[in-house]
Amino acid sequence: MYFFWRLLLAHLLADFTFQTNRIAKWKRESISGVLFHVLIFLFFAVAINYQYLPQRDFALALLLLAISHVIEDQWRVYSITKYNSPDNFGFFLWDQFVHVLLIFVLAPKNPIAIDTEKWVILTIIFILATHFSTIFIYFSKKTFFSDSSIINQEKYHGIVERLTIVGCFIIPGKWYWLILPAVVVMVIIERFSMKKSATKLDYSALNVLISNGIAVILSITARIVWY
Repeated sequence: MYFFWRLLLAHLLADFTFQTNRIAKWKRESISGVLFHVLIFLFFAVAINYQYLPQRDFALALLLLAISHVIEDQWRVYSITKYNSPDNFGFFLWDQFVHVLLIFVLAPKNPIAIDTEKWVILTIIFILATHFSTIFIYFSKKTFFSDSSIINQEKYHGIVERLTIVGCFIIPGKWYWLILPAVVVMVIIERFSMKKSATKLDYSALNVLISNGIAVILSITARIVWY
């Protein structure tokens, strides 16, 4: 799974961390936006795995992943813009499933006697806790509330909350299991204490439950990886 995790990291960086609203809009308007997005994926895939680029199987894997990435993203754009397919939670999950499956299938064979470094998995976890979770929560809420949107104040406040909870993974020993729930409670109290002043934050039970639930799961996962 050595190359799988590294290529998955490149995918998450391109699809979430470095996919701005402008790039997302560009992708919907022109295939050139999709190509630019795939170039970002290739940049990170090469940067993270540069030492393996001379290997024929790795270079071929990158080429096939780039082509399949263009096809998958362009198909999604056409399905939504030309055929009125619903841009909903199910479509989002299906799109990500296809990307992850392609990476799993096309990733080169693992190098001999080399394990995946912890920083790769931890970086993936922190991306999931930040920009991925923002999109995941948005589509989750859109399932119940069609007028849901991503508001910057809520986006970044939620990211800070989840990072605070996930960051607890570094706490050693049994203290972790005492401090983690305390931090979750503190995060929730802090959010609702701003209800009068921060009117653009989402105080719904659905948002609070999903955001903190994801953060707790990722914090425990990060702890397992770290220790």
